[in-house]
Amino acid sequence: MTTIELINILKFRPGMYIGRNSIFCLKSFIDGWYFRNMEEEVEIGILNDFYLWLQKYYNIYDSRNWDELLFLVFKDEKKSLDNFFVLFDKFINLSNNNPHYQQVK
Repeated sequence: MTTIELINILKFRPGMYIGRNSIFCLKSFIDGWYFRNMEEEVEIGILNDFYLWLQKYYNIYDSRNWDELLFLVFKDEKKSLDNFFVLFDKFINLSNNNPHYQQVK
């Protein structure tokens, strides 16, 4: 399963998978999923690209992670989570030049 596939599963019922509707719970869940099996190669680079895109989108360049950056903008864990899924979809579908775009189709 790719990172995009995982996020697409989570976005419809995040509380069922991550316990509560919190951007920080999502980040912890994805981190745990990523590190669950060190022998399996998992493409997590898309979240790094998303983080760089978020920095440009909001013109916020500091040392926060993507979850902390969204919390800074929305000032609420649930709003940050809801907007994560909207912004991630926007990021993925932004351009056909995005190397991750083919995984979404």
